[in-house]
Amino acid sequence: MLLRRIGSAGTSPVSLADAKAHLRVGHTEEDALILALIDAACDAIGQASGRVLSTETWEIADTGFLDLVRLPKSPVVALTSVK
Repeated sequence: MLLRRIGSAGTSPVSLADAKAHLRVGHTEEDALILALIDAACDAIGQASGRVLSTETWEIADTGFLDLVRLPKSPVVALTSVK
């Protein structure tokens, strides 16, 4: 099974402002690093739990279907097509 993220809503469950407040960072020099750390943490949590923390679009490709198809990510909001 091939699983590929093809789109993201661009929003994170943790805002830059909240992360900076938690870290007690008052300047902007570390903003890019903090955003990268937020993204890495969300990816790690998603991989460990199989859950998606924000709205994302995924493509799943398989060689064939049997009686049951298990989706590897949750929660599922919409299923666009099955071919």
